[in-house]
Amino acid sequence: MITIVYGVKNVLTGRRKQPTLNSFRQTARLEGCEVIVSDYGSTDNIKQVCKDFGFKYYSVKTDPGVEFNQSKVLNKGIYKAKKPYILTMGADFIVSDTVPALIGIGIEKYNCVALIPVFHWNQKEQELKLFKGEWKWCHAFSKKVGIEAGGYDERFVEWGHEDIDFVNRISERCGVNGIILNDALMLHQWHGKEWADKHELQEGGNPNLKYYEENRSNNSRNMVNSFWKIKKSIVKVKK
Repeated sequence: MITIVYGVKNVLTGRRKQPTLNSFRQTARLEGCEVIVSDYGSTDNIKQVCKDFGFKYYSVKTDPGVEFNQSKVLNKGIYKAKKPYILTMGADFIVSDTVPALIGIGIEKYNCVALIPVFHWNQKEQELKLFKGEWKWCHAFSKKVGIEAGGYDERFVEWGHEDIDFVNRISERCGVNGIILNDALMLHQWHGKEWADKHELQEGGNPNLKYYEENRSNNSRNMVNSFWKIKKSIVKVKK
C-alpha cells in the first residue's frame, strides 16, 4: 500500500554511511512496502546496496552546477511509485514497523496528508528528543494528490522549505489538509551542526526561505517539474 521514497547523494561516505545503512535495514523489514531510492549523481556504491536490500534504484539526471536537488529526486520517486500512498524522507530517517499501516488508515479515513512526528536521536549525547513541529520533514500522501499538487518545487536550492511548500500547496490546491498521526513516530539520526543547513549561513540570507516567502500565495506557479507536465496537474483551488 505504501511506497517509501528516499532521496540521496553520496550517503555512504564518511559519517553518513552507518545511519543510512541502519535506516535501510529497518525499512527492509517492513512487509508490503515498495522502497525507491532516487539518486542525484552519487559516486558511492548506493546502487549495489539497493540491490542487496531489494530496493528499486533510479538515477536522476543532474543539472550543471547544482550539487543536489531534493525536490527533483523526490519527484522522480513519486513518478515511479507503484503503490497508492507515498512516504518521502531522507536516508538518515528510520521508519518504525507500525508507520505504513497507520499512514494507510489515516489517509483513507481523513483524506489527508499524514504528518509524522519526528524524534531526533543524538548518539554522541545518548539523547532522544521529540522536535515539535518537525512533521514537515516526513509526510505521506496519496500519489494522486501529490501529482495534482504538482510535486515538489524544483526551484528550491538543494534542500530546505520544499517540504513546507509542498504540504501547503496540497492543502491550497487540492483541499487536502494535514493531520498529525501521533502514533506514527519516525526517528531522525541527528547529524550534528557540521551538517547544518549551509543556506542559513549565506550572505543575504537563506535563498529557499526568500523564495518560499515570495511565492507562498502563488500555488499554481510553474514549478519546473521534470517528470510530468505541470499543466496537466493544475487543479482548481477549493474555496
